Amino acid sequence: MGPYLVAKPKPRLRRDYVGNGNGVGEA
Repeated sequence: MGPYLVAKPKPRLRRDYVGNGNGVGEA
C-alpha cells in the first residue's frame, strides 16, 4: 500500500482516505 498509510499510526478506511484527499491513489 501507499506510504501515507504506513506513516499514519491509525489509518482510516481506504475510501475515507480518498474522500479526505489524504491518500490520493488508494481506492
